[in-house]
Order: sequence, then C-alpha cells, then structure tokens
Amino acid sequence: MKFTIGERTFRLSVVFLLGAGAVALLLIALASPLRAAPTHCDFSAGETLTPLGAGQPDDLQRRNAYKSLWHALYHHDHPDLSWSAVNATVNGSDYGPGAILGALSGNFYQVTASGPFSVLRSFALHPRKVALFYGTARDEYNQLIVWEEGDFEQLFRVYLWCESPPRSGGAGGG
Repeated sequence: MKFTIGERTFRLSVVFLLGAGAVALLLIALASPLRAAPTHCDFSAGETLTPLGAGQPDDLQRRNAYKSLWHALYHHDHPDLSWSAVNATVNGSDYGPGAILGALSGNFYQVTASGPFSVLRSFALHPRKVALFYGTARDEYNQLIVWEEGDFEQLFRVYLWCESPPRSGGAGGG
C-alpha cells in the first residue's frame, strides 16, 4: 500500500501529536509528587533565636555564641536546636540564614520571640564525632604536631580559642 506525501505528513503529524499528548499527560500526572513540599517550621512565642556570624555585634559575642553552640551540641544529649536555612522574621526583624533556633545561653546577642513565627526551612542539629590523629609530639612552642582523635568542639577550642585539648585515655594514650 502506497501513501501519498499528504497522507504521510498527516500520519506523522498524528503520531507526533499522540506522543506529545502522552508526554504532557505524564508530566501532569507526575508534577505534584515531584514538586517540593513547603516545609514551614512553626515556632512558639518565647523561642530564642541566636544570629551567628555577622549577626553578632562584635567578635567577642560572636565567639561566645559559637562556643555556646558547640557546648550545647556536644555536652547535652540531643539538644533541641535548629539551624535556619532561610531568612527568619522574629519580632518584625529579619535574620539571615544560619541563625540558631533554640535555647543557648551566654554573653551574646539573642532575640526572644514575642509571638509565634514560622521559618520556611530549618534543620535539626545533631553532633557528629570526627576522628583525627592526635599525637603526643610537640614542637619547641609546646604546640601539638599531629592529632589522634577529637570532635568538632575540640577542633574549634584548640584552633579558635587556643585552649589545650582535654586528655583522655583513648587510643594513643594521653
């Protein structure tokens, strides 16, 4: 059976339209499950927000805020802290991403919400251990030459706050 050019064009057009229609139906059917769901995190009145980084008025308060954060993460069993991934508006003021939501205490700037508020996206904070090599060798300035083990808090304490690492009876002595 032979087709004329007009019939071939018609048949190809029909096949193309059916294929395009099938793809369109598939996209419509899958569009809602593929779309990201809004993740509003609601916080009640009295919730504390601690801005980090440039949100603190000076270097000392910034240091104290981070120190309190690391202390809460590593010295309390599963603290109820969240990290805001987007701007948060509390008491009519906007705070950039990276603010900590939850109870931290210390000498640094914090905001206590006078009413409930929402944050579009935030993440719960959970401590993670880090294994690093920690040796006992020291240089002429009495600084550690290598690491054996530690956690994020210890890493920050030694490098940012110039504190001596705590001695433990773990692998490698101490």
